[in-house]
Amino acid sequence: FGISPENIMSDKRDKNIKDARQVSMYIIREITGMKLVDIGNVFNGKTHSTVNHSIEVIEDRMNENPVFKKTVEDIIKNMQEF
Repeated sequence: FGISPENIMSDKRDKNIKDARQVSMYIIREITGMKLVDIGNVFNGKTHSTVNHSIEVIEDRMNENPVFKKTVEDIIKNMQEF
């Protein structure tokens, strides 16, 4: 996604930053199974409902866009290899 960790962790709402943040939340949930509130705390105190919404947005996007789905799945696969 080409977004710095600082921007992902920020409250900036630019579409590309928001998208990267939502994907990051989704990936953390998929890999770790962390509670939504704990993921929110990682992202500077986002609420569990914000995290849940972000995950739902990514799931919907993955269902609608096979290329995006493969990209996210590849990121998860690569991270699990470490």
